[in-house]
Amino acid sequence: MDRDHFEVLGLARAYHVDAADMEARYLALQKETHPDRFAKALPRERMDAVVRNTELNDAYKVLKHDIKRAEYLLKLEGIDLGEEKPQPTTGATKQLVVDAKLLMEVMELREALAEARSDKDEPKVEALTEDVQVRRARALQIVDEGFTAYEKGDKSKLDAIARALVSLRYYARFMEEVEGKE
Repeated sequence: MDRDHFEVLGLARAYHVDAADMEARYLALQKETHPDRFAKALPRERMDAVVRNTELNDAYKVLKHDIKRAEYLLKLEGIDLGEEKPQPTTGATKQLVVDAKLLMEVMELREALAEARSDKDEPKVEALTEDVQVRRARALQIVDEGFTAYEKGDKSKLDAIARALVSLRYYARFMEEVEGKE
């Protein structure tokens, strides 16, 4: 079939989507495609129902999350954030090069966090956390504004969106470290 996730859910290819509408579409399609509805059907029809239902579930899992939806849109535009690599690769998909400045900033933040933790300096940990939250908010704003332009036909912001999404990954890892999940 080779339909993209937006087509599966009957949505326009956009970052800004109505979450309630998407969920309503998903639930309606879920009822139509659920394999239990095809329990007495021919084996081929049952298999088709399983495939359609899996495709629907996969689409919804990606599109219901803002960041996953943003990354998926970039992938549809030929920018794959799946693997951040320092060297370019050949092929139709552009491989993102991670900004060395971002890597240095995050490394310095993590070192400062480790130092603050070893010194049991909770105000410093809180200050670093707030700093990363501000950086995260800025990156989310770049994503939001970039996709606003994209939805009007301007693809010039896609690289900036990609860089912002990569920075969000690093900020998320930092926050996981703050919360002790890493």
